[in-house]
Amino acid sequence: MLKITFTEAGLHLEFLTQLVEDWVTVQAVLAMRTGQRLVMEHCAASLVLHSDLLGLRLLERVALQEGMVLTPCESGWIEVSLRGIWLSSQMEEGVFVAMLSPATEALIFQLWRESQVIPEPMWRIR
Repeated sequence: MLKITFTEAGLHLEFLTQLVEDWVTVQAVLAMRTGQRLVMEHCAASLVLHSDLLGLRLLERVALQEGMVLTPCESGWIEVSLRGIWLSSQMEEGVFVAMLSPATEALIFQLWRESQVIPEPMWRIR
């Protein structure tokens, strides 16, 4: 399962071995027991990846099979749209979970982590 947490500060992606149904059930029970509001809906969410990553070609090949849409966006970036479930106690921030094949989830997680690394320049002015 891929878990994307959306906050004011940005998004954070996690790759979990838990099934979406099990995770959602725990969240619903937790909300019920604590008296918290929980909004749950099927929707799509997106994350962006560097367009020059080596694994993107493989992701492009499996995208249609997995129900993903890959769209070029800003220069040097590609948007990956996933179908899944949105959970939130408020609409601005929340958690999106999606279930894909384990190999595809691992690939997306790896590519996202690589996209978060800002490479150091090959040269430095001293």
